[in-house]
Amino acid sequence: MDIRVWADFHCPYCYIGKARMKKALREAGVSGARLFLRTYLLNPEASEREGESLNEYSINQYGAKPEKVYANNARLEAEARELGLGMDLKSARYANMTDAHRLFHHAKTRGLGEAFFDLAQQALFTRGALLSDRETLLTLAQQAGVPRDEARDALTGDRYKAEVVADYKEGLDRAIDYIPYYVFGDGSHFSGDRSDAEYLSAVEKHLGGGKA
Repeated sequence: MDIRVWADFHCPYCYIGKARMKKALREAGVSGARLFLRTYLLNPEASEREGESLNEYSINQYGAKPEKVYANNARLEAEARELGLGMDLKSARYANMTDAHRLFHHAKTRGLGEAFFDLAQQALFTRGALLSDRETLLTLAQQAGVPRDEARDALTGDRYKAEVVADYKEGLDRAIDYIPYYVFGDGSHFSGDRSDAEYLSAVEKHLGGGKA
């Protein structure tokens, strides 16, 4: 089973959703499933709020009420813990993710895209790593298995920008309004902040009640 998923690094629903998808695949008895990550830039332009906590970013950028932001983020942190993930949205920081996505596309050429994406999200959501910082990205790429000098070269000029834009444009053409956004091989899809049960239901619906 092949599943394409559009995601952004600083999307907590994407971070949680990937764990939920893998759990659903296990519970549905699916083996050999492949997740193909596609880049989706939630905020493609540079912002004066670079480095701001995701809590404060949501409040300041969208005019959200602080109590609602804190309550929702507490819920997300609890859900992450249930899935064995660390998450601290008070320390997680907003950043322009263009370079992170560019480096992800380079890591993909080595078969290390998913490893880099996972390490970068863990660093963001557990340690407050700033994913627009070049040295931070180089360290994460090295941890994923990409030689540091090679990763630095990948970030020179506009390398891999076309790949980032192509993924993003395809997402826009699909009228994606919420990520993570999953597309199964038969074209069926679902997105957003879903429960464990909803993930399992989506997988089972795709399977038609059978096993893959």
